[in-house]
Amino acid sequence: MREVYTDQSYIHEHYHRNDDSIWDPNDEQDVQHSKDQYKGRRYWFAHAIQGANPRVEEPTLPADKPGLVPGAMWAFCPQKKGDHQGDYHKVFNGENIVAWFKNQLLPYLLSPSLIMLDNAKYHYAYGPDVPKPAKMKKQQCAEFLASKGVEFDPSMSAVELKQLVKKYIDDNIPIEIIRLATEKGHKVLFTPPYHSDLQLIELVWARIKGNVGRQYNNESTLELVYQHL
Repeated sequence: MREVYTDQSYIHEHYHRNDDSIWDPNDEQDVQHSKDQYKGRRYWFAHAIQGANPRVEEPTLPADKPGLVPGAMWAFCPQKKGDHQGDYHKVFNGENIVAWFKNQLLPYLLSPSLIMLDNAKYHYAYGPDVPKPAKMKKQQCAEFLASKGVEFDPSMSAVELKQLVKKYIDDNIPIEIIRLATEKGHKVLFTPPYHSDLQLIELVWARIKGNVGRQYNNESTLELVYQHL
C-alpha cells in the first residue's frame, strides 16, 4: 500500500524565523512583532504527503511520484468569516476534519493507501448518525441498547446506561475516518502518543513554515502570509 501522512498545523500572521528546526514550531518558538491582540490572527492548514506508488518500479508520471497529495491543501483564517468550516473557537474539530478527509483527501488518493494520523482527539469522531452517549437521556440509552440486543438492568442509573452505550459504540462502530477510508480500499493507522518523530509530514511543516517566516518583514500582512504559505 502507498504510504500517506497527514497532519494539521498553523502559522501566525507575524511569525518570523531565521533558524531551521527539525520540528514544527509552536507558540513558544514564535516571535511576535506586534501587540498581543494580534496573536490570534493565524492561518490554520491541513495537508498530506505520500510516498512513491509502490506498484510502479520507476515512477515517471507526477501522480506516481512522492510529494504533496494534489488537491489536499486546506488553509483558513478563523477570524475571516466565510473562510473556514466548523466551530470558530475549536478551529479543527471532528466535523470539519472529517469533511476535509472525505472531500479533499480521499478523492485524490489514486491507489490503495496506508494513511497515518496522529492521536488528535478530532480524528476519532464518529459519523453524524452515531449517538453521543453524554447527551442521551436515560430512556434514549435504554431504547438504543434494546435495539442492539444488549442486555441491561432497567434499574440502572443514567450514568451506567451511558457507559454501556459508549462501550457498545467503541466496540462495534468504527470512527468515521476509518469507515470512509475502508470504503475506498485504504487503511488507517494512528501513531503512538508523543511520537511526532514518526510523522514525516512534521519535516514538511518545518520547511514550509521556515520559508514563510524568512519572508516576513514589517510590511507583511495576513494576505501575504497566505500567499507565501
